[in-house]
Amino acid sequence: MNHYTTNFVKVNPDKGNCGWDCDQMASTSGYSFTSKKPIGTPSSNGWLFNYGPGLGKLMGWYNDRYPGLRFVVTENGWGNATQADISDELNDHERCSYYRDYIGNMSAVAALKGIKVEAYFAWSLMDNYEWADGFTTRFGLTYVNYETQKRTPKMSSEWFRQHVTSLKSLPTDGKPLPECPKPQLAEAVFVV
Repeated sequence: MNHYTTNFVKVNPDKGNCGWDCDQMASTSGYSFTSKKPIGTPSSNGWLFNYGPGLGKLMGWYNDRYPGLRFVVTENGWGNATQADISDELNDHERCSYYRDYIGNMSAVAALKGIKVEAYFAWSLMDNYEWADGFTTRFGLTYVNYETQKRTPKMSSEWFRQHVTSLKSLPTDGKPLPECPKPQLAEAVFVV
């Protein structure tokens, strides 16, 4: 399964032949239809929200409806608009928090309900050309300078290496994964 975000949903009456948006007879939004509050931390790309329980709840729903499934998460990741300062790209605390929240919640639900998760793949190993956003949104654990093609691991990459890559199976204790490091602030230079 691919899972990036969770949305609020409300029923919409059938408005006739107006395509997929009407065929589903529902409206979706990352913002509550009543309070207008986001479901989780919004990304700068407009459609992605960090709501960690979403993946676990979806797996739980599938498992309740179709018991005994085995899951392979083929895509799951956080994208943000390209930043002007490379240090903002490399200190990607929100991406790290996204992975911590999603993998941690998936692990807790899998342990609670006996769900078999066979594999998990982060999207993406490195920044790339995104079909909807081109080079303006970055999903990678590794920063790519598109002009020189130089690759630099981001903070989330190191966290992922330390706490996720070595796992042979999901944790079964239901406890959260270790915290992500706080972003390193650039040194301020004052000219008087």
